[in-house]
Amino acid sequence: SARPGARAALSIVILLLRASGEGLLEKGDGVNHYLISKWAWAHPMLFLDLWGKPLFTLLASPFAQLGHVGVAGFNTIVAATTAWIGVRALRSVGGASQFVFPLLVLLAPEYLLMSMAGMTEPLFGLLTVITVVLLMTDRPIAAAVVASLTPFSRPEYVVFLQMIAGWLGRQGHLQRSPRGLLGLGAYAAIVTIAHGDP
Repeated sequence: SARPGARAALSIVILLLRASGEGLLEKGDGVNHYLISKWAWAHPMLFLDLWGKPLFTLLASPFAQLGHVGVAGFNTIVAATTAWIGVRALRSVGGASQFVFPLLVLLAPEYLLMSMAGMTEPLFGLLTVITVVLLMTDRPIAAAVVASLTPFSRPEYVVFLQMIAGWLGRQGHLQRSPRGLLGLGAYAAIVTIAHGDP
């Protein structure tokens, strides 16, 4: 299962499973995220809607033009990418975890449901895994920059950014932790231009 072909095949099966159903898996937030992503091009202020998660809206909006199943397609790509990056990181550690990780990511019931329902959790998971891998490979600046994007994917960033800042401080990279605010600063600048208020 750690082989790219196996992960790709499993991802395609997940997408086909979603495409074969006519109903909606989640009638609340999943539908709202889809609608915000779909209509953001017609109403550009939706790209800045903090509840809709601006990074998710930006990345999912091209897929949303294909319908709700398009957002599930986006999340399937996100899940497969998360599994791929996780396996690469675990190879450096060794052991059987690198073979089990893709199954844990792609077949975990709640994660699978969130992916197929068009929720924002998979994107937050991807950003989290990328940040951790960057920290593991001693790239603290890049890790802080990627972590700074998490507020635009899930509200759990509140805890995650503190953990990253703590880790950077513990590793002697405290001067690099302000880069964890880069995403927030960029968003505030964009919103100031669009709304006149950061």
